[in-house]
Amino acid sequence: LCGIAAGVFLGLREGLPAAIAIFLYLVFDCADGQLARRRQSTGPMGLVSEGVGDTFTAIAFHVGLLVGIAQVHGWLQGAAFAGATFLAVAWTSLLFDRFKRRFRDSVCDPEELRPELEGASPLKRFAVGSTIQYITNVNRYNRVRDLEAYRARVAPTLPFWRWTGPTTHFTVLAICAALGEQRLAALIIVVPMNLMALGMLLWQRRLEYREPAVVVES
Repeated sequence: LCGIAAGVFLGLREGLPAAIAIFLYLVFDCADGQLARRRQSTGPMGLVSEGVGDTFTAIAFHVGLLVGIAQVHGWLQGAAFAGATFLAVAWTSLLFDRFKRRFRDSVCDPEELRPELEGASPLKRFAVGSTIQYITNVNRYNRVRDLEAYRARVAPTLPFWRWTGPTTHFTVLAICAALGEQRLAALIIVVPMNLMALGMLLWQRRLEYREPAVVVES
């Protein structure tokens, strides 16, 4: 609900309420994951619900960003900036999730979700099927030869990867929204943050495939 509210406030160019709603979403999103892990209540359907929630929130943020920018700079710029920002966030979030799972060795088995498809509604089938496809794609890149050697080699990259995730993107959006500079948020996310993610990707792959390689090619 905080994510949807943030999208509405972004579209109305209500900067401070939008920033507060975004920060509340980030706090609750983090607390929800921590609580689930503490209670050991994580499961396959938890991944589905988390993915659906994150997707709807991201769509709300970027539709709000589109409308907010369009009110000042026109619909063409609004669509261009919001579209580029959505793609940038999706790409860097995928990279962040892939390497985080590889480092933690948290590979999920997509087959655990297949029983949920039986007798499911079309909406649930779409959500579960999309999650299975996503997990399958991520798992292709999580094949590590020696986990301890891998962790030791790539440890220097960890502090920097944390700055490329969706939390950083949405924090930038919240700050710029509070300042009334939504287009600036899009520029920061699309240009310097994307360049940082690209640099991180090249650094990561250089460490992983330096002889002796610590990962297996997918």
